[in-house]
Amino acid sequence: MATEEVDDPAAVTVIVEGTIEVVGLGDLEKGATQKKILIKTIKNLFVSFPEIEACAVVSTDGITKAAVLGEGMDESRFGAMCASILGLAKTAAIETRRGDLRLVLIQGTDGVMLVVQIGAKGVLAVAAGPKASLGRVFHEARRTAEEVAAVL
Repeated sequence: MATEEVDDPAAVTVIVEGTIEVVGLGDLEKGATQKKILIKTIKNLFVSFPEIEACAVVSTDGITKAAVLGEGMDESRFGAMCASILGLAKTAAIETRRGDLRLVLIQGTDGVMLVVQIGAKGVLAVAAGPKASLGRVFHEARRTAEEVAAVL
């Protein structure tokens, strides 16, 4: 599968519903499609916070709507894992009477991952490296989730 060259130093390769695209900031103009707006939102997160290593918007049934994933990460598998995490966390929140699920934090030796609920529409999954400020990861993920919610 070929990708086009984009003369933009901030361009990134993104996966949108199974299609690989190279997108530069200049490509996203007024009247853009939902997919392109989701890409722009994710891309802005990467540009503003370099410690972010992967980010995806995933429906509650595991369909990846837009993603910027690290090398070697499979989009379909990532989407399915996020949907599974969401389902288990929702059940745990209900069973333990914690109220409506807001987010799930996964902390490993090589960094953190947040799965942030976006209403009934899906989740925003954000992975950051081990040196990233956890407070900033929370802030940026919540801000980005609010932007995504307005588009979905």
